[in-house]
Amino acid sequence: MTQKNNPLPKALHRNINPCITAVFLGFFLISIGAFLSICHNVYAQTTFQGSLQSVSITDNSGTNTPPIATVTYSLTNSTYTFDASMSKDSDGTINKYTWNFNDGETATGSIVSHIFPENTTPTATLTLIDNDNGVTIKQIVITSATCSETPILSVNEQNGSVQLLSHEYYIYAGGIYTGEEINLCKVSVMLSAWIGDISNKIFEVRIYKTLNNALSQIKVNGISSQLKGTDITKELNIYYDFTFNIPVTLSPTDAVVITEVSGNQLVDSENFIRVYRNSAMDSALDFGTWNSEGAKTSLLTSVSPTFKLFSTE
Repeated sequence: MTQKNNPLPKALHRNINPCITAVFLGFFLISIGAFLSICHNVYAQTTFQGSLQSVSITDNSGTNTPPIATVTYSLTNSTYTFDASMSKDSDGTINKYTWNFNDGETATGSIVSHIFPENTTPTATLTLIDNDNGVTIKQIVITSATCSETPILSVNEQNGSVQLLSHEYYIYAGGIYTGEEINLCKVSVMLSAWIGDISNKIFEVRIYKTLNNALSQIKVNGISSQLKGTDITKELNIYYDFTFNIPVTLSPTDAVVITEVSGNQLVDSENFIRVYRNSAMDSALDFGTWNSEGAKTSLLTSVSPTFKLFSTE
């Protein structure tokens, strides 16, 4: 008969004391319980708050408040710039900014730039860590939107007078928005004429926040595509389109203006363009002109330049 292998010798089997077994078993169970208690305490120190796109991690005792993540972004050609410099930590400092992009690339710093592969949905995940190891995670998903073919702002093209865009005083011409908040994706502007030589000039539409009717701060993504002077004809009643790669949130009291692209903001009083304005009473833009420092030079209630505003569908 073949003897079965036994992991313990018979003598050892005979000499095992039940009390010793109980002691070892009790010690084992106590150890497991202590381990689970420690794990429980570790996990209890972490609290998750917010949605899947915004998570804050802090200790359960509430002695540290995690950072608050504020992220803006802009698109220039094919490069996205993400800016988290306005993020705050109420009880300390933010020590680390880490960015993870959905193409596998990473970056560090409060302001970073990134080019995403074509045919992808640009996604950036920001992780903030403060001086007490509080963590905040925020995800930014940039989705494309269809621009409506019907403008929300219509104007009477036949009831127009000419307003100078650029001379000794006026460098911006446009209007202060008075309608409901929209996602602005395109602005069409009717130019009435151009004066002198504008072949070397470039124009664009900008969206500004205003303070007491003065231009105070350009909005994030608030710069449109550009129009070269060589592409402007002297034919009247022509609309020129200025598109935004990323829709801009246009809020009441924001200013929609057309201006010459100039690094030093010098005003050319001999070579400029003109835009129509009209008195469409149902318009959502109050006409205005501003000087090179953004100060209001004129503001006529219920008078609108010939702008068409298009929002996302």
